[in-house]
Amino acid sequence: MNETQSLISSLLVCGVALATASTLSAQTTKEELAKVVRVQGTARYMPPGGGWQDVQRGTVLKPGSVLQTDIEKGSYVDVVLGIGTGFVPGFGSGDYRKIGPVTTTKLTTYTGRTGQTVVRVFENTVLGVDKLLRTETGAAAVMETELDLRNGHILGNVKKLTAGSTFNIRYPKGVAAIRGSVFDMRVEQRREPVQGVPAGTNVVHCTFSMSEGTAVITFTLPDGTTITETVETMQGWDSGTPTTTSTIPPEVWEAIQRVLTQLSVPPIAIARALNPDLTIVQEVTTTTGGEPPGNPGGGPEVAK
Repeated sequence: MNETQSLISSLLVCGVALATASTLSAQTTKEELAKVVRVQGTARYMPPGGGWQDVQRGTVLKPGSVLQTDIEKGSYVDVVLGIGTGFVPGFGSGDYRKIGPVTTTKLTTYTGRTGQTVVRVFENTVLGVDKLLRTETGAAAVMETELDLRNGHILGNVKKLTAGSTFNIRYPKGVAAIRGSVFDMRVEQRREPVQGVPAGTNVVHCTFSMSEGTAVITFTLPDGTTITETVETMQGWDSGTPTTTSTIPPEVWEAIQRVLTQLSVPPIAIARALNPDLTIVQEVTTTTGGEPPGNPGGGPEVAK
């Protein structure tokens, strides 16, 4: 009897081991890359284990790289995240039409592939690309993205996340976990009076907005207490008042849209639904033929 039980136990152990091995073999994890698709002004980057190098259109950033933009106002770098470890796809001409006031904004469709995550890194910004991992599970791929915003301003359009995927942005006082899809984040050092902080001490100040989607942001207070806040569509968060959120002011939404329209067609319907008093007239011009979604007539569209 004991021998029979021992044999059954051995078979069960072998079965579990084989099932585990089969699952592991079906899940393959690889490191992805990021690619610079637009540079305005000058910028530099430091690859893992290397020194500073100039950034140009087509520069590939491996996980572990640090990107720094010029302090000159108007400088920026557009980066596509997660392009695979093999062949780096092209992005057409890579040109973006200059845009004017929001009432007469000329839009152009982004020439990159659809469904890609794009981040704009504004002037005077230091951003680390810490992690870009892709795990094939046999179903939808699981992506792990982690950026490190040490200082400055970024805006991102994050593609739809599959189950189990994460998109996190670390900053000196916490983490912003993006669940999709359009965010704007600023981190700066300020010398301002804060309770419990000696006068003249640099204080990390962070503002965070979601024009579309949801995020969860944490912030560590001077006494070590961690605050966690959920930021929904058309909401903003300020570390100066870390336990509350507020509606994004029209001028902030417009500023986000002026950048977003260079990367993808803006979500006009969201503005119309959540900002009924906001009026934006936009003339749409396409560079790839056809008409952009949300504007089947091809003429000016007014959000009222």
